[in-house]
Amino acid sequence: MLQRQLDEEHDREIHMIEKARNRNNKIAISYDQFKISPGRFDSSSDSSEEEAEENWGNYLRAEKARTIPATRRGYVNNSEGMKVTKHDAELAGRRNVSRMENFGPTFKSGDGSGMDLKLSNKVYKVLKTHSYKQENRAARLHEKKDNSTAENAMDAKTSLMLMKFVNQGLLDSVGGCVSTGKEANIYHAFGGEGNERISDIPEEVALKIHKSTMNEFKTRDQYIADDYRFKKHYSKQNSRKIVEQWALKEYLNLEKMRRFGVRCPRVVKVKKNVVIMEFVGKEGFPAPTLKEAALSASELQTSFDQAVHCMKDMYRKCKLVHADMSEYNLLWLDSKVFVIDVSQAVDVSHPKSHQFLFRDCKNITSFFRRSMDEKVSDDKIPKDFELFNLITGQKLESGEDMEMLAQIEAFENNQELVMYQLTRVDFPFDYLYDKSALRFAWVPSN
Repeated sequence: MLQRQLDEEHDREIHMIEKARNRNNKIAISYDQFKISPGRFDSSSDSSEEEAEENWGNYLRAEKARTIPATRRGYVNNSEGMKVTKHDAELAGRRNVSRMENFGPTFKSGDGSGMDLKLSNKVYKVLKTHSYKQENRAARLHEKKDNSTAENAMDAKTSLMLMKFVNQGLLDSVGGCVSTGKEANIYHAFGGEGNERISDIPEEVALKIHKSTMNEFKTRDQYIADDYRFKKHYSKQNSRKIVEQWALKEYLNLEKMRRFGVRCPRVVKVKKNVVIMEFVGKEGFPAPTLKEAALSASELQTSFDQAVHCMKDMYRKCKLVHADMSEYNLLWLDSKVFVIDVSQAVDVSHPKSHQFLFRDCKNITSFFRRSMDEKVSDDKIPKDFELFNLITGQKLESGEDMEMLAQIEAFENNQELVMYQLTRVDFPFDYLYDKSALRFAWVPSN
């Protein structure tokens, strides 16, 4: 708007110079090449604004003349002697056009000044309903944009939380995004000096900010609802609460894995949907995944052995199943494998834990078989059911997917029976009968 006013002032000054220079000369010199918008202030457009105002005034006067005055009778006689009421189609059409100009700013009604426009009641009602829906939709989208973390996982609440971390001494500065995923984004940051509660903070930390929308990863409930640690606090109605439980679950899983010696990032703090953990990388550059790293044959074998060792320790010591173990969730740094992204990891007591474990075994073996030569992989990389047997100590047999699934379900049922036998306490029948008889004995009153 300001630029337009400056352009108009410039063109007006050039037009005055041109008019003074030419005066009454028969041959006029044009200064259009010096104007920003030539022809704006020529003789034919000097009174354009006045004409527009006059046309609009004529339109208002004509509309007022066509409007029925408020009388007790409710009608007037026109020039032809006919009675005209407020329900006249022509007057109602003009009245609907004037009302349409009062719609919200999101409704593009156009400029109808100087034109005799009419809208029927039916069309007006449809446009009015559409205008209300458009305003409500714009309000919802604006609220969702302010309160959600769908795209870059950094809404106003998350930004305020990071500022609090800096003030508390947990962070020194926050860098840019180093990785994006379907459920969270990873930001690089430098650790602070710490405070009374948390003093040992790594020099480089990673901020895993979980997205608060469920559009990206809608199957989270099967990993939380059946986990005994979060079953009581699980609510499918509030998506933000689910995300907070998801972040808390990753914090607890990483802490447990670190306690039992599984190589993974060391966690520092969890708050809402943000997890502060050790940065696996150097000088702001994250360590590559096994999918991205260019490994030799010996390094592939070493990484496979370490991945299998991590899976065994998670299952036997931590009593956890990763449930998404693949080449994308294993980092390679200094000839060592680091396990990441354990927010979906479940306890071995989960009803589908062994199905998830078999899927992890299938992902790992298929990746290393593709990466190695066929002759080498057949000798050094076991099959998926063999790796499952190696981790669990079970004796599954080779078969189709449905047959393997049936064997895994039977194994899970046996595991439930074993756990039940270990926790069940048997009491003698006479003891229980005596306790019940003494409790419900009837004593007559004197």
